Amino acid sequence: ASDVAVTIYEALVAFVISSALGIICGLLLARSPFWDDVLAPFVLALNSLPRVALAPLIILWFGIGVMAKGVTAFTLVFFILLVNTLGGAKNVDNDIITIARLMGASERDILWKVTFPSALPWIFTGLNLGLTYSLLGVIVAEILASNHGLGYLIAASAASFNTAGVFAGLITLAVVAWLFSLIMRKVEARLLRPMRDAAERAI
Repeated sequence: ASDVAVTIYEALVAFVISSALGIICGLLLARSPFWDDVLAPFVLALNSLPRVALAPLIILWFGIGVMAKGVTAFTLVFFILLVNTLGGAKNVDNDIITIARLMGASERDILWKVTFPSALPWIFTGLNLGLTYSLLGVIVAEILASNHGLGYLIAASAASFNTAGVFAGLITLAVVAWLFSLIMRKVEARLLRPMRDAAERAI
């Protein structure tokens, strides 16, 4: 139970940090066409890298502690939220932005009161996917090099040819991923409608 708790904690910490940075960067790039054009090739190149394959290098650099697991998960989740947020922010109705400007809204107001709420469906799609990938990133790092966590239990069971232990770990992983997805859907259903209503009132 403690190993499962460790994995969940590490996945959630990595998810929160990488999601927050991905959303902020996506919103800022959406409002800065110049930097979006400049950075787009680099984002595409970095996003196409097989980050899971880079996990051994990350472990070499950061050791087998929480940092290596967090970085592995970060490389997976950050780009998911960046791309989804950027896509959602670019699809905001220009008429709404024009009306907001005519009513005296500042660029900051447009960003946080118009663009952000309008991009929420895209963002929540990224959050649902990112939460699962955060868990998988941590598991991969734990399997490769760790002395605790659910991934460590799976690797240790496999090394000792304990098939039952491996399946128990995989089933636990599936249950945790399902619970993550369920919680995220509940949060989305609870927050998305009120925030849309607030955006409409702001306009």
